[in-house]
Amino acid sequence: MEVSAIMKKYEDLVAQNKAEVVGQSVATLPKGNPSHTSGICDFALNILADGMKAAMNTDFALMNR
Repeated sequence: MEVSAIMKKYEDLVAQNKAEVVGQSVATLPKGNPSHTSGICDFALNILADGMKAAMNTDFALMNR
């Protein structure tokens, strides 16, 4: 079986979940690779940690950059 066929199988399985909007930002976020000094990187990781915390109903969540 070709790798692309294997990937297609799993892409089809997760397509609906990938399309679900789970949040939105009121700020415009720049595209590209944010620098560690811009604060955008920390902002994005904080959003991910907050989502992990809420989804798992925990007291804290950690993100490592």
